[in-house]
Amino acid sequence: MGVTHSASNLSNKVQVWVYQSRGLSSLSCIQIFKETDRKLPNLSKFPTKNQFSAKKLLPDTLTSVNGSTSDLDSSLSLFKRACQKKEFRPTADTYHTIILKLGMAGKVGQVEGLCKEMVEGKCPGFEEVIFSLIDAFVRNHRLSEALCVVSYVHLCSNKPASLPVYNKMLDALVKAKKDFKDVVYVYKEMVKAGIVPNTDTLNYLLHALLGAGRADSMLGQYRRMDKKGCKPNSRTFEIVISGLVSSGKYEESLGVLDELFSSGCEPDLSFYASLLPIFCDMNNLEVGMRLFGMMRSSKISPTSSIYGCMIQCLCKNRLVDEALTLVEEMTASHLILDEFLLSSIIDRLCEMNKLSEAKKLLEDQNVSIASPYNVLLQAYVNAGDFDIARHLFDEMFDRDLTDVGSWNILLKHFCECHEINDALKYLGKMIVSSANPNADTYSAIIIGKSSMDEYEEALTLFHKAWVKSWVLDDVSYGQLINCLCRSERYQEAVQVFSLMSSKRCPLNSVSFDLLIRGISGITAQTIKLLSLAYYSGASPSISTLKTIVQGLSEGNKVDDLCTEDCILLINLMLTEGLLSSQNCNALANLLSCLMENSQLHVILPAVDTFISNSEFHDSSVFSVLIDSLWRGGYRREASKLLDLMLGKGWVPDPGTHAVLMGSSFVEVDGKDAEVPVVCEDSVSGILAQGLAECDH
Repeated sequence: MGVTHSASNLSNKVQVWVYQSRGLSSLSCIQIFKETDRKLPNLSKFPTKNQFSAKKLLPDTLTSVNGSTSDLDSSLSLFKRACQKKEFRPTADTYHTIILKLGMAGKVGQVEGLCKEMVEGKCPGFEEVIFSLIDAFVRNHRLSEALCVVSYVHLCSNKPASLPVYNKMLDALVKAKKDFKDVVYVYKEMVKAGIVPNTDTLNYLLHALLGAGRADSMLGQYRRMDKKGCKPNSRTFEIVISGLVSSGKYEESLGVLDELFSSGCEPDLSFYASLLPIFCDMNNLEVGMRLFGMMRSSKISPTSSIYGCMIQCLCKNRLVDEALTLVEEMTASHLILDEFLLSSIIDRLCEMNKLSEAKKLLEDQNVSIASPYNVLLQAYVNAGDFDIARHLFDEMFDRDLTDVGSWNILLKHFCECHEINDALKYLGKMIVSSANPNADTYSAIIIGKSSMDEYEEALTLFHKAWVKSWVLDDVSYGQLINCLCRSERYQEAVQVFSLMSSKRCPLNSVSFDLLIRGISGITAQTIKLLSLAYYSGASPSISTLKTIVQGLSEGNKVDDLCTEDCILLINLMLTEGLLSSQNCNALANLLSCLMENSQLHVILPAVDTFISNSEFHDSSVFSVLIDSLWRGGYRREASKLLDLMLGKGWVPDPGTHAVLMGSSFVEVDGKDAEVPVVCEDSVSGILAQGLAECDH
């Protein structure tokens, strides 16, 4: 009663009722489509167990009934009841229908059970069923179910037909970024089946190794391809070279690229589209030009993105004429330059002071967007050709090519030139023309107001911008701080600085120095601002740092500082050359603060940096560090400093010597004091030297 079915017939049957949509649930994606729109059968009319006859048990009848319902439980129950009849013999088509329905519903265990039953029963046509099931599961993204069926492919006798099935499975796993172990499993099944992999198979394996972060193994597999009788193709080189670059193995990638050049392999468009942007982004113009030349010689037409990456690379290397040649090629090929690419070319032309060429390019390309024109407009302003800039702006306005950026360029120029009235006139025209002000607009006006020391209006504009979550540019930020400091509005300046620093906007060192000097008497606040400066990415000048340390030394207070502030200051003092005998007391107090909070270990790297600086010439600082490190339990570091100190011909002061000898107390002004007194190398130094000699 068994009936065999060809692979093509089975494939046709799958297409009848498998709805291909990844967005539906497993059960809802099983639909029935017939040439005529007939309704689903009434499940209540299914034959019961006692109503079966030999005629009704024909496999084709069961296949038709099961294929016409989406009720999985009913289909499975009907299949099981039929199989209990001795005279019933399921065909390959019957198995195919029920297994596919189970798989689409995610019933992996039952899929495996029925596949095993079908294969062990040597059902005629089971090989075609296995192949068809894998194809259907892969197309419907049921990879777990497909992996379950793959385990039976090695039992199929049609070996040539097996290889495409394995490759399709590997391709699906790689694209879905499944676990590497799944790829290895399929590859092992191939070996078990005695199937010899081809280049496509190994490409999938290489891709999977790369995805698993095994670049070295990927390179090793690539080297062994010839031993497996496979020759690298375009896809192989694309995977290996791009994978090596992304893994930081740039030199190895160039080596494989040389192998491509000598292999005679003809890369395809995918290869060029993948690798040309990589080497252009790395500014390797030589490789980019060679690949681009190969591409054109092989008569593969470059895409817009390939032209784009080459043009940008040429512009980076100031080869604008060559870039313009490619622009002409793009135009001849009816390819359109995107806005970003065109702006990049104009920017490079302007940097090379080729403003006329930039204007001609915009006209030749019949540009109808504002951003490339804005680049040229800014270039005219920067070059001091404001009359030409204003004329260009008028042309843009007449052609409706201006945007808020165009207006802002002129506004900022007026404000920087202290022509605030002209700026306000243009601002009015801008609003009338329906161009809405943005952060750059506010920044420009703040520059103008600050330059005229109108700090109240400038501060009001800042707060309005802040409410809108807008952040000032660097120039207006610095100008506003300068204006507030000149007006002695230091607390307002501190507020602006704190807000901007919270957004990681760095303040220039000159403005920050002006602010710190204005509040230098408030030690705790200056140190808080210093912490904010480093948080925002600013680089305070050495002069500013010295001002802060000097203020700390004069105040001699660290009670208001948190541990993080103490760590920041000590690290700066040790690494930026800010230590001297004048601020040793401040250093001692900071170190004491860290000892109390068990944080002394945090500054050890800075201590090592200090030790490596053999140019330092102040014994009192050594004494303070040795004393603090020794008492803090870091005797190895203290010993290093002591050796360095003795090597310079210095000796510790009496207080430090007492600590090293086992007593942390020394009499100072008739009292026991734990904190060492910093002294010059005079009488106390001679005494310390004598004590040291007695120890030997």
